[in-house]
Amino acid sequence: MGLIARGLFQATRCHVPTARRVTASFCRYQHTLKSKGVQVDQQFFQDTSGTWLFNAAEQQRQRYLKFNVDALVAEAIRCTEASSCIGFQKLPYEGLRHRSFEIELDTGIKVIAKLPLKLRVPAHLSTASEVATMHFARNFLGMPVPKVLSYCSRAETTEVGAEYIITEKPEGTPLASRWHTAPEKSTLNFLEDLVGYEKVMAETNFPAMGSLYFERDLFDGTPFVPFRAEYDSGAVEEYAIGPTVDIRFWRNGRSSLDINRGPWENLALYTRDIIDCEVAWLSRYAKPYPPESPLYISEKDNSPATHISVLEKFREVSNYVGPLAGSPSFNLTYPCYPTDGFIEDPHSILVSEDDDMKITAFFDWQSAQIHPLFQNNILGLLDCSENKYVTVPDDNDGETPADPPSLPVDFESLGAAEQEQSKQELRKMKQQEAYTSLTEKENPVMHECREDPSHVLLNGPLQTLSLSWELGTAPLSECLLRIHDLWPKIATALGTDDPCPVTFTEPEQEAHEKAFKQAKQDMEPYLYLSRKIGLAMDGVVPFHQLEHARARNAEELEKYVQTFPPEEQARARRRWPFQEGGLAFALTVDSHSETE
Repeated sequence: MGLIARGLFQATRCHVPTARRVTASFCRYQHTLKSKGVQVDQQFFQDTSGTWLFNAAEQQRQRYLKFNVDALVAEAIRCTEASSCIGFQKLPYEGLRHRSFEIELDTGIKVIAKLPLKLRVPAHLSTASEVATMHFARNFLGMPVPKVLSYCSRAETTEVGAEYIITEKPEGTPLASRWHTAPEKSTLNFLEDLVGYEKVMAETNFPAMGSLYFERDLFDGTPFVPFRAEYDSGAVEEYAIGPTVDIRFWRNGRSSLDINRGPWENLALYTRDIIDCEVAWLSRYAKPYPPESPLYISEKDNSPATHISVLEKFREVSNYVGPLAGSPSFNLTYPCYPTDGFIEDPHSILVSEDDDMKITAFFDWQSAQIHPLFQNNILGLLDCSENKYVTVPDDNDGETPADPPSLPVDFESLGAAEQEQSKQELRKMKQQEAYTSLTEKENPVMHECREDPSHVLLNGPLQTLSLSWELGTAPLSECLLRIHDLWPKIATALGTDDPCPVTFTEPEQEAHEKAFKQAKQDMEPYLYLSRKIGLAMDGVVPFHQLEHARARNAEELEKYVQTFPPEEQARARRRWPFQEGGLAFALTVDSHSETE
């Protein structure tokens, strides 16, 4: 691809740790010291962090991961120079992408071993990228990231039989366990910390989009752009920006496609490759849903050709994407931030247990990407887009100060559960306002990027391009219609007389408005009711709350159906997302897709 010959990109930062290599057990596993042996429990290989309200059997099957426990323990002993293991336990909060264990050594040291699940992205790439990114964030950016002690990104080279990362055990407690009850001062301390680290990431620019690696971990022939991290001391570390670990390029059979997965040196190429990926997948794998499926939207949306047609329309505007965005900087993003419907792991950020609630560790970097700064979303715990009762205040013309958020006017007439939800939404809204204010003051580059109308316009389609088969074509068509309606302003901003590359007839606009209204209606349960029922992504629920969630699910379903006229109730019931066969982003291959 001619990327390597483009020259090295240099970056400098103030703090200067000793530049030293992470222990790379990418080579052969070395069994130098023996442990007493760990009594193997089959639950080591299974997901035990919770269960699923629907699709549970398939979710468990795809999360099963067999490995050699004693070999993993022996590697932990070796890389810490201990003599034996005195404790091995599975962590209760495994995360959505790892199997995680705490290993206690006879020296008193505790380490964490993480084994990536083979759900979407090839484990070799996800492991190698996570290690390089953790090393970069810890040593170059100065972020609180556990030190990597040993890793293997190629399962076939180790007796463990799986890819793994062994790190220091970080101090702190999961943010999610404190966030909803912490005092206001504590949450403000956290937000100040968060904005500070986001500022560091926003000010560190990269020459291309993709994911970060050590060059030594990439297979021969893998395209990459060299990246040099240069410290004030003169020490230099060489990295490579290689293929992205963004799941949109790998999920549901996409891993078998012969497509470009990066790196990308401009936004237009990136956009076109997303489109190429989706068109290739739709052409090869997409099968129409049966009419009784919860995922069946309409006869039109059940045709892959319909989706390809809409994607090709967006290809027509892709030449204008780069200029419209200006010259966006490419920056590293902490991967717990939600995109494309994926909810972040609430345990991936740890905080101190005292009232300061300072960030002690950014723990999970598996899906970290380098992409345009305007694609950086806010922490899910601050996201108010799903609020039902306390919504974003109207700021009128932008000059008149917006009214502060408040409880709904009919608060007293709401039921107890709705009142509690309203209070939580108000709390979250105030937290989001504090975060926005801090970002505007301390991280103006990020704030201005998020407020830029052209970036807001582009962010929607870039996040929607890879989801049309699951969500229907209406959301993407809505993005195209916005571009069409705003084209005079866009053309003026670009200094072009070109007509809008996409057109909509009046009947097409009317049909779209009807379809988009239906799409919003279909998504309402997913947006507003998943948390009310007690569900995380794909219907995840704690074991002890399963029966309660089932009861609430049945109750909310009936309430939802009754909001429709009789002739529409059957469709509303069928489209209810929280049932067998419902939408599951994390499954590797949908039930309607071909297997390889």
